[in-house]
Amino acid sequence: MNNAHTYRAPENRVPENRVNDDSSSDSLSSTTTTAIVPASPIERLNVFGIGVSVTTYAEAADAIVAAGKQRQSYAMTALAVHGLIEAVTDVHFGALINERFDLVTPDGMPVKWAMNLLHRAGLTSRVAGPEVIWHVFERAEQEGVSIFLYGSTGETCRLFAEAIIARHPKLLIAGIQPDRFRDATPEEDMADIEVIHDSGAGIVLVGRGCPRQERWVADHRGKVDAAMLAVGAAFDFGAGLKSRPPEVIQRLGLEWAWRLAAEPKRLWRRYLSTNSRFLALLSQAMVRRAAGKPSPLIATPAPLEGAASRFGTMPTQITRATPHSAMASDSAISPDTTPDDKTVIAQ
Repeated sequence: MNNAHTYRAPENRVPENRVNDDSSSDSLSSTTTTAIVPASPIERLNVFGIGVSVTTYAEAADAIVAAGKQRQSYAMTALAVHGLIEAVTDVHFGALINERFDLVTPDGMPVKWAMNLLHRAGLTSRVAGPEVIWHVFERAEQEGVSIFLYGSTGETCRLFAEAIIARHPKLLIAGIQPDRFRDATPEEDMADIEVIHDSGAGIVLVGRGCPRQERWVADHRGKVDAAMLAVGAAFDFGAGLKSRPPEVIQRLGLEWAWRLAAEPKRLWRRYLSTNSRFLALLSQAMVRRAAGKPSPLIATPAPLEGAASRFGTMPTQITRATPHSAMASDSAISPDTTPDDKTVIAQ
């Protein structure tokens, strides 16, 4: 039996006033309600072989809530340096990100800087998972789209739900399923899907840690009729169990140092490995770009039978270049690519 819980905000509470700011900044945007219109697919740029979306907090939130309102199966993740390097290192994981995800936001400042350096993307802000969810909650509250919390511990989910309700009292939390901290059995998985479907939730927040949460979202794209957000760190931050660094630390791209100072035994190996690899890959990408020899996109070594590709109906089409075609890592990934298009659109 699935122990999903439902939280409903008190009807007599009024949403607190929000501060208006530019949608590309880390602060929340205006409360002015406008109709959600399904957006065109958001452009993605190739960073070390992984397609990362060129977007803002407002645009990402609108795309997620539009999908949720339509009960569209939609996959989103926010990749910082750790997640990006995981995707580059593990070709199967990288292929999932490229082929199964609709939206991949630049979570960390270094990822944003890489996009600007390699592509002149003109991004003025990253789109961090722990921040974008609050933009999503604001829009979901306005549009009457409910949310479901999937993952983390029961206590973390409870605290997170209370924090959400405190800031967005009219937003319905349709259900909660804490993480089992193991793979679900086929029967449990089917039960989870049924509970999410029956809850009526249009948005599912998935907090299982990278890369488990991304694998879950990728596997359930097409099975869960909702926008699924792989934003694990947002659970702990939202619940108040972990604190974000000061704004100046975040803008300098030093959030990793803040987290390392807080959890040195757990994180020092990760950051030593991923940060050095990131710098090496960025240097290589800049040299290759200058030489006009960009790297190929990462894709599935073998076809994923029955998988729906973010870039078309063929799950491996972004990698199935003919021997004479160019595969440009510094080019934009075309969201409108059809199965007959065997190459990435050149820059």
